[in-house]
Amino acid sequence: MSEKMSVLHILHELHPSGAEMMIYNAYPYWKDVCNCSIMATGKIKGPFAGQLEQAGYETVWVPTEGNGKMSKVKHLISFWKYMRKHSYDIVHIHRESLAFEYALIAKITGSRHIVRTVHSTFAHTGIQRKIKAATRWIMRKPLRVSFVAISDGVAENEKQVFGNVCETTIYNWCNNQKFSFLSEQEKKQIKQEHQTTDKLVLVTVGNCGHVKNHELLLRAIALMKEKDRILYRHVGYAKGETEREEQLAEKLGIQEQITFAGSTDPMPFLQEADVFLMTSIYEGLSIATLEAIFTGMNVLLAEAPGLTEFQGKGLENVDYFTSTPEKLSEKLDAYVKEYDKGKIRPSRAQRLVAEQLYDCEHQVEKYVMLYEKNQKRGNL
Repeated sequence: MSEKMSVLHILHELHPSGAEMMIYNAYPYWKDVCNCSIMATGKIKGPFAGQLEQAGYETVWVPTEGNGKMSKVKHLISFWKYMRKHSYDIVHIHRESLAFEYALIAKITGSRHIVRTVHSTFAHTGIQRKIKAATRWIMRKPLRVSFVAISDGVAENEKQVFGNVCETTIYNWCNNQKFSFLSEQEKKQIKQEHQTTDKLVLVTVGNCGHVKNHELLLRAIALMKEKDRILYRHVGYAKGETEREEQLAEKLGIQEQITFAGSTDPMPFLQEADVFLMTSIYEGLSIATLEAIFTGMNVLLAEAPGLTEFQGKGLENVDYFTSTPEKLSEKLDAYVKEYDKGKIRPSRAQRLVAEQLYDCEHQVEKYVMLYEKNQKRGNL
């Protein structure tokens, strides 16, 4: 195509996580074929807007003001007014809430081509499930929206829960150039500098919300026979939730072994750590887990929807645990023994497999091909 496609990405608040980070990392790979704008639709524009703009994106904000149904109605009216004044070749909806309304308004205001990425495994029940199933059918059929799943598990969940057959699956990605492989010798050197060679260093990355289930890990550490042999670093923050975790750690008597690092670059912590953990109740396709996998390090995941996505993929350092404090504590005690035997070490083979499955450039190319396919479909 001689002219660049104009693409509008619709998100909620712009934070340095999830879809925002994927779009941020994608810029070098689609900038020559797409002029991308990013719309924030939350109560605030979000702290990551500036970095997205620095990367090369235009950001706009159609805020949701207040609470309740009327605030949503006012927001959708503002969205309708915006879409009447602006034309895009592709409208790409990332939000789950109001996705149907955005698609309908985009269509009636002249946007012929709409893509909807489903970013998680949603498990609505009762009447809400029926409503979601109906609106997904309307989007897919009359509105001709292209549904994309971010993992095989999400695609299967959409089919089983909502009867929604996604057009394609495009795996999540991360900045796999930044999250590079770290050899055993390089990791040893870093641990020597931090004087942690006698410890099994654990790391988690993400917010501290209920779904992340960090309480499970804290209680498991407290139950460990070898708890004096571990150090635990957490990278991420959620107001109120992080403070509660700090209080629980103190109550359990393990606060000296734990560092709450706040919202910062996770790479230095991954470089020192021996084991990355994810204790979530469910995920879509965890980008934080992908980042850890690309470094080749050992990854220990809960047997939970979205996280089991990495099973059977040939990622040799990925392991699983049953989500109880007792089972996880047993697993961590076993890891301490394996560490003492020199068996907890990075895998270059894991890095190579990850590059084949989740390479950023390759996954972005799939989206560009989908955008072009939508344009070739012509007018309704």
